Amino acid sequence: NPKCSASVDPEGLHLLSCSKGPGRVRLHDGMVRAWHSMILSAGLRATVEQRGLYPDCRRPDIVVPDYCDGRELQLDFSATHPCLPTNLPHASRNRGAAASRREQEKRRHYSDCSGLFEPLVCEHHGCWGAAA
Repeated sequence: NPKCSASVDPEGLHLLSCSKGPGRVRLHDGMVRAWHSMILSAGLRATVEQRGLYPDCRRPDIVVPDYCDGRELQLDFSATHPCLPTNLPHASRNRGAAASRREQEKRRHYSDCSGLFEPLVCEHHGCWGAAA
């Protein structure tokens, strides 16, 4: 990738986790499209990346209005890799630790959500976080 100066590792882990490459974005966008399709198939209304919910530039990936008792549900997706240096100490001991850590980061990021908020995090090896 011309935008990244890191060397590619033999396992290809960098390609999946590099913020400057297309791998992370493709995985994220694929998850959003799949979940959006499932929500619509269930007969619910949903919008993708709805703007104007927060005064800053944050926008959850999917918003389901009138989800429960008139409250909206906001979903924000993320993919993380358990072998990243920041995840490895915990992920090497506990399955799903990288997803759990990322869920906590997302919850802090959207702590001012007026509706229901759920982070949906998938590890690159397939483990989903508890919220999913």
